[in-house]
Amino acid sequence: QKYKKTIAQIVLKWHIQKGIIPIPKSSNENRINENIEVFDFELSKEDMIAIDLLNKGDDMSVSNPPANTTYNDFI
Repeated sequence: QKYKKTIAQIVLKWHIQKGIIPIPKSSNENRINENIEVFDFELSKEDMIAIDLLNKGDDMSVSNPPANTTYNDFI
């Protein structure tokens, strides 16, 4: 609400500000347009830190999936 953006837009912007290149995927025209509309605002330093603190330490890498994922059933 603070930025008048969707959660997805906030997440995309967080990635961009961290220097991570996000690759959003959608076939929905509205969502595609929404994904593009992340360059007209900046997340504050405080908000970046707050989002960083949401990390629970889970590694979601395909090359190193968490032990509790069903992905392990296929490797």
